[in-house]
Amino acid sequence: MISIERSLVTPRWQRIALPIASLAIAAILAGIVLAASGHDPLATYQQIYEASFTSTGALTATFIYATPLLFTGLCVALAFRMRVWNIGGEGQLYMGAVGAAGVGLALGAGRSRS
Repeated sequence: MISIERSLVTPRWQRIALPIASLAIAAILAGIVLAASGHDPLATYQQIYEASFTSTGALTATFIYATPLLFTGLCVALAFRMRVWNIGGEGQLYMGAVGAAGVGLALGAGRSRS
C-alpha cells in the first residue's frame, strides 16, 4: 500500500531548483504567447531587462515600484502562516495608499506654501 506523508524538512536542492524551474517555465510560456502574438520573445525580454535594470534611473524606479508590493506580499505571507485567509492584499495596498494620500492632503491643507 502507498502512503503519502508530509515531510517537515524540504531538501536544499528543492528550495533552489523549484523557483528556478518555475521562472524558466513561466518565461517559456510567456515566450510562446509573445511569439503567437507576433512579437520577438528575446527582444521583448531584453527590453524588459534594460528598462528594469540597466537604463539610467531604472534600478531606482524598479525598487520604488517593487517595495510596496513586496511589503504587501510579506503581509499576505504572514497571514497565511497564521492560517488566516487574506484575499485582496493588492486592494488593501491601494486603499491604504488612497487613505494615506487623503490624510496627507487633509493635514497639509492648513500649511502655507513657501
